[in-house]
Amino acid sequence: MRSNVFSIVLFLLLCWISSCQGIELAINQEVSELVGARTKCASVRCEEKVRPTESSENQLSSRSPKNISYMKIFKRLPTNMRTSGTEHEYGILVASLSEQQPNISLFTNRFEVYGILESQRAKMELELFNLDDCSSEFTCQAGGLDNQGKEFLSTTAFQLLPRKSPQRRKEMDDKNSMLSKQLFTQHLDRNLGLVTSSVDNLKDKIEDKILSFERRFEDKLNSFENRMEDKFGHQANILYQIDAKLFAHFHNGNNIPEQRPVLGSETNNAQHDKFQNHLEKISAHLSSMEKHFVENLTESISEMTTLSNSVIRGLINDMNATQLTFLDLLNSRETNFYNETTKGCADVDQLSEMRKSMSEELDSKLTEMFTPRVCKRGMVVLPSYFQSSYPHAVIHPGKEIGQEDPYLCDMATDGGGWIVIQRRATGNVNFYRNWASYKRGFGSLQDEFWLGNERIHALTGNGTWDLRVDLRYRSKAAYALYRNFYLEGEEKDYTLRIGHYSGTAGDSLSYHDGSPFSTFDRDNDANANNCALLHLGAWWYNSCDKCDLNSKWNGGPDKGLEWSTLGGSDSASFSEMKIRRSA
Repeated sequence: MRSNVFSIVLFLLLCWISSCQGIELAINQEVSELVGARTKCASVRCEEKVRPTESSENQLSSRSPKNISYMKIFKRLPTNMRTSGTEHEYGILVASLSEQQPNISLFTNRFEVYGILESQRAKMELELFNLDDCSSEFTCQAGGLDNQGKEFLSTTAFQLLPRKSPQRRKEMDDKNSMLSKQLFTQHLDRNLGLVTSSVDNLKDKIEDKILSFERRFEDKLNSFENRMEDKFGHQANILYQIDAKLFAHFHNGNNIPEQRPVLGSETNNAQHDKFQNHLEKISAHLSSMEKHFVENLTESISEMTTLSNSVIRGLINDMNATQLTFLDLLNSRETNFYNETTKGCADVDQLSEMRKSMSEELDSKLTEMFTPRVCKRGMVVLPSYFQSSYPHAVIHPGKEIGQEDPYLCDMATDGGGWIVIQRRATGNVNFYRNWASYKRGFGSLQDEFWLGNERIHALTGNGTWDLRVDLRYRSKAAYALYRNFYLEGEEKDYTLRIGHYSGTAGDSLSYHDGSPFSTFDRDNDANANNCALLHLGAWWYNSCDKCDLNSKWNGGPDKGLEWSTLGGSDSASFSEMKIRRSA
């Protein structure tokens, strides 16, 4: 019995829990999608669903929510950016859905929001384009009433992962600069290594030359010594032959007496004279041989001296040529090394000048980005935190004629540079106003507004301007572009003038070209009745309209944000009118 009761209670409890599952959260932070002129860095989807119980007799069914009445998304600012009175408990409100505003299509430079609210389901999709937002904390909140009339609340907070910060980008730039210096140093070391290697090779070649010269000189000297030995050997051989002949003549068959003959006798005298003659002949022959030997020796010495001088001169010439070649090569290497070093230093100086110039240009660009004074095509603006609640960049023009007050500048659409003159996205501002209000302008740049007919006239009275109308109808985005747009002065009731049309929304405004502006207190239209009173708005009515973007928010057929070529008589959910100087 107890187990059956426990099973029933558990079943009823599960039914009650399943009736509302809480906020479903889907985050995609891997996206890097180019949307128009912007790059999406994150996408977030918050969804709350209510599942009705199967049996109305269930005892716990009275606790289940009856419907969802609102959904909100908040952004949490960093602690150092918070100020008293500027932040809700969950942060700054980014977008919201309510029973009075069940649909939303919100576009800004920083994000886009789409949402729908039904009794049993609420869903909002947030697409982020700003790196600071893509590393921030957000909170999704949904609430409603249950069958007993009690409020219920469901919240989910999530922290997006931080992206690369300016400090990290600076560290990467410094790292790249250090890498460039290291590469340059390696380049110098490599060139110095090439020069050192070339010098070593040249040194080896010179040593080879010297060894070759030594071998040649030694060969020449050995050849000379051999020739001299041959000369002296020949002369010695001749003397040996003479001595042998003399010895043979006196001792071989001539009966030379053992004792020297005594002088005084005739026989002895004759022999003495004969021997004396032989000695004189031998002496003369030896003198002739000695003279010839001396001449040959002198000639050999002279030849050796000439040969030695030739060898020495050749060696000196070879050494001089080698030295000049070495000096030329060394000078060439030194010149190349000096040029490379000078070029490297020049590159470093040029890099330093470029960094200085880039730093100055960056300072100028940052000044223009944070405190812009004019809205122009191609400019880039980084809104600070105090501008985060604005849909576009805020321009503070100073004291330009007709532009003393700040205005919004759309930097994302079609190259940017669009001055927003009308915006409707939430229905929070009443556009059913009199002539004086439309003349000076009304509303809030943070939400919905009309810039003012007098300011629009002052702007478009100088130069050529284009008008762009951005619309969203049933989640479909479209636009209409008109050339040569301007407003005539108040003396001509701010008459509308437009030129050629192009776009995707269809041409609903040309019907109103040449029509003066009308309000409920100044009827300037071509209809017998007051079109401003009939359509609860203010516009360049003809008889009456094919479009009217200043009518009542969600006012029903012919009384909403009408653009007949896009949604017929139904109301659009978003409109922005903006102007830019023609290119």
